[in-house]
Amino acid sequence: MQIGLPSVPKDRQLVVTTRPDNKLAVFNWLDGRLSAWVLPNEKVLASLICEATRKGGFPGVYPIVQGWIHVWVLEKEQIRRFHRLAKMYEVQDQDEVD
Repeated sequence: MQIGLPSVPKDRQLVVTTRPDNKLAVFNWLDGRLSAWVLPNEKVLASLICEATRKGGFPGVYPIVQGWIHVWVLEKEQIRRFHRLAKMYEVQDQDEVD
C-alpha cells in the first residue's frame, strides 16, 4: 500500500505523520531509497521546508488523513535540499521509526 498522492511522483513527496510521542516522522523515496527523519516538532519541519524551498516553486501540502498524515509536494531539487538540510534528523536504524 502506498501512502501519498498517486498523481505525484513519490520522489517529490514528503509524507509527514505525528508519532505517539508527538514527534514528527517524515518519509521520502529518492533515487529508489526510502529515507526517514524524526523531527522534534512542527517548528523544525517548517524551518526545513522554508529553507529547502527558498528557491523554486511554493510547496503544496495535502492532508491524506486529517490531523494525522500530510503530504508536502516539493520540486525534485527542493527534495534534494531537504535531504541535505535534515541529515541530522535522519533515521539510521528502523527501531527509531517505531
